[in-house]
Amino acid sequence: MAAPSLPVAGPRVGSASPSEAPEDSAVPGGPFDPMLSEPSGPGREAPATRTPESFGRNRRVLRRADYLETYSSGRRLVGRWLVFFVRPALGPCTRLGVTITKKTGSAVVRNRLRRRLRELFRRCAGLRTPLDVVVNVRPGAEGTDFAELSRDFEKLVARVGAGGPP
Repeated sequence: MAAPSLPVAGPRVGSASPSEAPEDSAVPGGPFDPMLSEPSGPGREAPATRTPESFGRNRRVLRRADYLETYSSGRRLVGRWLVFFVRPALGPCTRLGVTITKKTGSAVVRNRLRRRLRELFRRCAGLRTPLDVVVNVRPGAEGTDFAELSRDFEKLVARVGAGGPP
């Protein structure tokens, strides 16, 4: 006895295989690729070149030894919500390290604070010379809004740039 044959499936409705793709679709590198098109119209200019917004490994303090060295030999600057430990960097760029104790809150809260501090550091223009900056987050910082955290961060960065207290 032969196995029952299954019905042969035809092409699926809405399939976008290359043979069935319409001529005017946005195929990468195709005639209507939005990434390759130039802005058109009156008053529209090409976008200016952007600086990288990533926060790569070369911009982070990663090794425990670097944290300990920054704590022992670096300058300590205390703000309302943050404590900076700063020392001259060995590499070509300024690096950031963030430490937050579990007393501060859950992992979600601690990670949110880390993301905020990385963004403030990325936007910061006050740290010109290569430094290693370790930021300790003080208890209560989890309840502050981004603007208040930003003000505290900027005050400490100004003190780092000035070489002492304000």
